[in-house]
Amino acid sequence: MFLERANAYRKVFRESKWAFVESGTARYGMARMASILSDPAVMELRAFRDVDEAREWLGVKTEEGSQ
Repeated sequence: MFLERANAYRKVFRESKWAFVESGTARYGMARMASILSDPAVMELRAFRDVDEAREWLGVKTEEGSQ
């Protein structure tokens, strides 16, 4: 469902990066599956278990101001 909607908005999401942070095994597995099935021309999707790793991958600064 998420990937279908993302593809519908492909012009909006073009070349964007999305990080899913999930602690549960089933939800993490679903996020990984979505990352595999996603169209890299639309968006780059990646699943993480750790929010700091996700922020680093996205290039988002933490509250302390470092990347």
